[in-house]
Amino acid sequence: MPPNNDNVSQVVPQPTTNIATVNSRVGFAMNIALASLWVLVYLLAHVVYGFVLNFLGIKVSVGYMIVLLIAFSVPLVPIFIFSNRRVKTMLANTANIEDLYFKKTVRKSLNLIVVVGVLYISYELYRLLSILFLNSSGSIAEHFSAFLVYGLAFCYLAYYSWGFYDRMRS
Repeated sequence: MPPNNDNVSQVVPQPTTNIATVNSRVGFAMNIALASLWVLVYLLAHVVYGFVLNFLGIKVSVGYMIVLLIAFSVPLVPIFIFSNRRVKTMLANTANIEDLYFKKTVRKSLNLIVVVGVLYISYELYRLLSILFLNSSGSIAEHFSAFLVYGLAFCYLAYYSWGFYDRMRS
């Protein structure tokens, strides 16, 4: 006896729908704050690195570094202050801490900082050790100062992102 197909409903193919990602307000503000902070910290580390090199006797023109820092700081410092204040204001409401886009932004930023920081610091450490042990040409002071200055810059970026990540977890 054939099966009874009276109760089987027809499966109607659904039209394809494209679901766009939605950027939340707190996540968007966090993206703006992190991007501006990345640029500002890098340029500031570059200026400090130039001063350290000049202090160590390696002549580097710091003037263009300072001009570049000022040129980027004029628009980016107010943007960072505004977006950072906005993020902190929105996170005063505990429901915003559970925002998925905010969590994704903070995690991506923290992962990127760690990966880029480890790669850069490892590269500078490799250059320093190759001068010490492999008799490569270069200045020990130059590579050691780059290792320290940019390492501290990446540590500050990680500390900033970790503060939000820690609030997310608790």
